[in-house]
Amino acid sequence: MPNNPTSGPGGLSPQPSSATRPRSRATRRSNGILDARVKKISAYQCVLGRTLNKARCSHECKCHGLESRLREELLSLATQPCGQPISFIFDTFTFTPVDADQAALFFNHYGHLYHIRKFTLNNNVVKLDTPEEIRPYIIAINNLPLLEEISFAGSSLGIWAAYALADALRAKKKLRRADFSDCFTGRGPAEIAPAMDALISAFLELPALETISLSGNAFGPQVAGPLVRLVGGHTPLQELDINNVGLGPETGILFAGALEDLAKNKAAAGAPPLRKLLCNRNRLIQDQDEPLFGMAQWAKALAAHPQLRTVHLANNGLLHEGMNTIISQGLTHIQGIEELDLQDNTFTSRGSTHSELARAAANWPRLRELTLNDSFLGSRGAALAIAALAGVQDSKLEVLKVAGANLNPANTLALAGVFDRLSSLRELELNMNNIPEGDTGYESLKRLLLERGAERNVKTRIDDLEDPSYSEESRSTNGSRNGSNSSGSSGAQSS
Repeated sequence: MPNNPTSGPGGLSPQPSSATRPRSRATRRSNGILDARVKKISAYQCVLGRTLNKARCSHECKCHGLESRLREELLSLATQPCGQPISFIFDTFTFTPVDADQAALFFNHYGHLYHIRKFTLNNNVVKLDTPEEIRPYIIAINNLPLLEEISFAGSSLGIWAAYALADALRAKKKLRRADFSDCFTGRGPAEIAPAMDALISAFLELPALETISLSGNAFGPQVAGPLVRLVGGHTPLQELDINNVGLGPETGILFAGALEDLAKNKAAAGAPPLRKLLCNRNRLIQDQDEPLFGMAQWAKALAAHPQLRTVHLANNGLLHEGMNTIISQGLTHIQGIEELDLQDNTFTSRGSTHSELARAAANWPRLRELTLNDSFLGSRGAALAIAALAGVQDSKLEVLKVAGANLNPANTLALAGVFDRLSSLRELELNMNNIPEGDTGYESLKRLLLERGAERNVKTRIDDLEDPSYSEESRSTNGSRNGSNSSGSSGAQSS
């Protein structure tokens, strides 16, 4: 009789194995306790709740979202075909103030995240006064070892919070961009000056920090010392945004001197040149009886940086005497300039402002964007500028903004006549000039731009004309406007 594989010796059934034996009451009891604990812990909605057994988190908590996004990224990297370069889809950490404590727990649990390059508040307004209040933010920053970009824009930093943040920033040797625009909301000079001094001291220790934005902060003369120290001594600096920081004439002179020092220090250190300077709305001239106050210093500062690519000096109260100096002794030396904004300053037929602008424009072969809105340019100045721009061989000019500059129909006809020589032109702002509806030159420009857009498959734009009766007399009565008013008009577009 063949042996029964399921039978034991003598045909007896084998004893049940340990896998099929009934479990003891003790085993069932311990497993039941374990199951209950698992159910209890899994009720938490995030990894920190499950791991640290902390209070329940909501479904939308920061750490839950971060865990999910990290899993998605790791999965995408693991499943992509071999040989393809890795590109991170999750390189920015957006810090939401309401999730500050949860985010701190997240970083304390996970530790360093090496692929995060950017830390931002995403303009979330948060008031931080003490080291304890900013501690969750610093925990996150400390756990981003390869951080390259940081933004506290829109926050409100107190003195002690700024000190703690500055200490954390000193270790970020790979940091390349720092955005601290509008970061002292509701603060007075007594708080802003020492807080900014602490941050600038940290900036000066960061060898890779090349882009700094401090716009929208009410610095005034109280912050002149730290600001001058930063601008004059930080040789890695390549882009600086100090729009609307309240320099004024006196601090403006100190700032211009610091720019000269920066050029000398860069040359000595072999550092890359300054590429971008944004200095709008700083009222560098406030007294019309002293139109040249500080202008020679500013001209020397600009001439010291001939490799600048972007210069914005809009709405600084510059009068035609000052503009003569700025252009003839400063801007004319920046022959590689690509973007220039001089709007809401004064160009008039008095003096040589128009001819100086035309002479300089003829030496700007790389100029892509020129903004002269609200500048009293007038028909004579516009004619000279148009002729100079059209005379540039292989012109790169793409955008020309001369809204509210007292142009007339002769200027639009002249611009239409040289349109082919401005082969890259794709955007025009002409509203609020002395140009009537149905103007021949304007209609020709509109047609030419539409045709260029269709031929090259690029977006072109010309704004709608508004208020054809607008003139120098009405402009003097109504006052100048800040910036161009054309952004609200649809205009003619082609894409």
